[in-house]
Formats: sequence, C-alpha cells, structure tokens
Amino acid sequence: MHFQKLTWQDAACLRSFLPFLTGRECDPTPGCLMMWRDFCRMKYHTDGNSLYICLHDDSSTPHYALPISRDHAEAVQRLVKENKGSSPMCFTTIPESHVPMFEQLYPGCTVTPQRDYADYLYRAESLVTMAGRKLSGQRNQMSQFRRNHPDWSFEPVTPSDVPAVIAFLKENFILDPSMDPVKRTEDLMALDMLEHLDDCPLSGGMLTAEGHIFGFAFGEIIRDTLYVHIEKALRDEKGAYQMVVNHYSAMYAGDSRVQWINREDDNGDPGLRKTKLSYLPDRLLNKYLITIP
Repeated sequence: MHFQKLTWQDAACLRSFLPFLTGRECDPTPGCLMMWRDFCRMKYHTDGNSLYICLHDDSSTPHYALPISRDHAEAVQRLVKENKGSSPMCFTTIPESHVPMFEQLYPGCTVTPQRDYADYLYRAESLVTMAGRKLSGQRNQMSQFRRNHPDWSFEPVTPSDVPAVIAFLKENFILDPSMDPVKRTEDLMALDMLEHLDDCPLSGGMLTAEGHIFGFAFGEIIRDTLYVHIEKALRDEKGAYQMVVNHYSAMYAGDSRVQWINREDDNGDPGLRKTKLSYLPDRLLNKYLITIP
C-alpha cells in the first residue's frame, strides 16, 4: 500500500466514502479528518473499495484507524497482511461495536480503552428543549444572556459572514496571549477549516448582539446525526456558550433527519469533560486502542 499525505486536494475523495459510514463516531467524518489531518500527521491510501487512514504520534509510531469500507474485516486483514513484519501493529479509536471483530480475527490482540477520545452523543431533542431540572443551570445562563442582550440573534453563517467569523476567532482566541498553547493549536485548525469551506463544506450558525459576534459553531450532517466540529463563544460573557449549543442544535435539528448530535470528545481536558457531561449525553461512544502483536 502506498500511503500519501492527506491534503485539501483529497477532501472530495473523503466525501466519496460517506456511503460507507455506518456508526455515529466523529473520527471518520470528512470534517474531522480534514481538521485533524496535520496535527495527527495523517496519510491515506485507497483502492477504490476501502479508505485506509494512518496517523502518527509524537514518536512517529504509525496508528491505523478502522478502514472506511463495506467490508471492515476484509479491509483490516488486508492492512495487517500488507504490514506483516511491522510488529506490533496498532489500531486507534476503534468503535466499541468493532472490538469483537478484532478479537475474533486476532485472538492475541490487546484492547485498551481510550476514554479521552470517547464521543459525547446527545439526543437532538434534549439539546433543543434543555428540559428537566438537571439542565436548569444552562437555561438560567441563557436567560441571563437574553436579559443582557435583548437584541440577540442566532442565524446561519452565510459566505459573506465568514470573514467576520474568522476575525472573531483570531481576535478572541488565536491572538489572546493568555490562551493555552494546546487550545490555540485547536483554534488554528478551526481557522484552517473556515478558510477552506469550499473544499469541505460545513454548516455554521452564529450568535450576535449589538452588531457583534458572541459565538459560533460549525458542523456537518451525515444521515441522522449532526457532527459539531467547531464551537466557540466568548468565555467571559455569561450564557453565550449555552446559547450557541442550544440554538445551533435547534437550527439543524429542525431538519427531521437529525435525531442525534455528536459533540465529539474532550481530549482528556477536565474542564471540557465536566462541561460536556453537564449537558447530559445520551451515551458515550467508547473507543479503543487495539494492538496486534
């Protein structure tokens, strides 16, 4: 197999494999792959029937994603056969539903939970209504934002809005000297996505008041799930983040197809984990590192 670097020129190739996506994990979606391609030093190979993704960690050790294919078992076996002699062989972020397949194909494999990469999956209705006592805090925060900004609005991002959204991201996040370097790296990846919406089209929504942007979100809909790849709101503005979560969900969950919202993982960030849990996910989409000796 000849793996080549994943670039913006390959975005159309990723989209051609959308019919093969069966689960609700974010990792194989075109938006997620393109956003994280440089950070994870992704390379890919395709034979037309399957798409193989190879990622590299800080030590340059290759890790393979679950092939995007009609026949996962056949694609995995081909990949392992092609890498014979490269021992051990690591597969990362493997969905829980596919762990039994690996254990059956390779009885000696090691299965390790990857909690930091578990996706938070919510029922769309839950994020839209924010109903129930346990979500009263979020509702109270949104009420405060509405009181402080009675002329607030949440609208779809149009092409003419994108420069203003990019300026907001740069001014309030990327150029903020107090920003954590890891978070700034993620913000730079978000910037890259916004600058290439023609190559990887995402649907966006933005929160505005008094003629200024207070937050925005971008994602993509695949079958019955909205995948939220980017969420940003002013940290010091009470209720802004909650407004973005709620109204972005309402904007796209209004499509009768959308039953689920995947807000991706927390990457092990304690604050982000607490926040995402506070919105009461329906479930975590657990993932695993599988090592074949």
